[in-house]
Amino acid sequence: MDIRHLAAGIGLGVLIATGLPGCGGSTTPQAPAASGGSSASPARGPTTPATSATANAVPADGPKSIGGVPYDVWFDDPLGTVADTQSVAAAPNPSPAVPKEEMPAAVTPSAPTASADNGGSEWGQYISMDQIQEETKQLRNRLTASMQSLAKFNSDFKEIQADAAVLAAMAVIVEQHPESATWKPNSRFVQEFAAKMQQTSAALGRESYDKTQVEFERVSAVLNGNVPADAGALPAQRPPAEIASRWGAMKKMEKVRDWMKANLTTEANFKADLPRIQQDGSILVALSALVADHSYESADEEDYQKYAQQLIDASKAAVAAGKAEDFAAFTTSIQAIQKACGDCHNDYGTN
Repeated sequence: MDIRHLAAGIGLGVLIATGLPGCGGSTTPQAPAASGGSSASPARGPTTPATSATANAVPADGPKSIGGVPYDVWFDDPLGTVADTQSVAAAPNPSPAVPKEEMPAAVTPSAPTASADNGGSEWGQYISMDQIQEETKQLRNRLTASMQSLAKFNSDFKEIQADAAVLAAMAVIVEQHPESATWKPNSRFVQEFAAKMQQTSAALGRESYDKTQVEFERVSAVLNGNVPADAGALPAQRPPAEIASRWGAMKKMEKVRDWMKANLTTEANFKADLPRIQQDGSILVALSALVADHSYESADEEDYQKYAQQLIDASKAAVAAGKAEDFAAFTTSIQAIQKACGDCHNDYGTN
């Protein structure tokens, strides 16, 4: 028998004979240990139960004891030790940090300001699910046309990269959006397949074309409600910067801005294209918020976030002006969009 268990049993007998402190009396219950911060440390060991000052007193002429039994042979919780004879394996060492791309699927995204980190209701304020679905349909149509032949692929490979990036971005947003979509539960497959399309379409030639075609067919299958049999388990969540290239998102944003600037120069043209202003303006808001995500390079810098917020605000103003059919306000918002883009590109380039 373990000497500590023997000591615990002897001490228990002494306590029963002399009366256990705190049993059957009005002793105040032990308070839980105070937290040192907003959350408990994962490495914290077991808490030693509180005992009375009399029981733990150290006599002037001898070692600290309880009921005449030397204190150093006592368990922290003798009653619990006697009652519990089950062997407990030692706790394993904490697991090493897991890269984000290998984290379990249930990981919850972080939530900084105005970016993809916000998720949920924030995306609902930027863009509706119907608008995402419309953009996804347009992207599929363009990609289908660009993948019709090797010659077409070679001539459109840059546009394919950009469209695949925007498609991946839409899938990131769909996963976090408060509204539903038939392919939302499988949106990570779309993210991964579209991310691979960006890589495979980075070069010309038959090999690049064939690889890109495979990934596009996989994307189309998931959007149609059929996950490919060889797709495997649902991919782990990854940060937006690893899924949708900022370069591709910015190409789309530039196209929207340039179209508005070139074609909506009169009130008549403005009012004739109100539905497209709502659609493209909302895409501009959403992509501006996406590239503000802190996973992108330089996105932790104050100036970067300032320019991103200016672009988000100006894009929202353009959408609001379209709803109100206010041409003057729309013109002002386009100027603000142009300035935010120019200032950001001057400091951070175009990638």
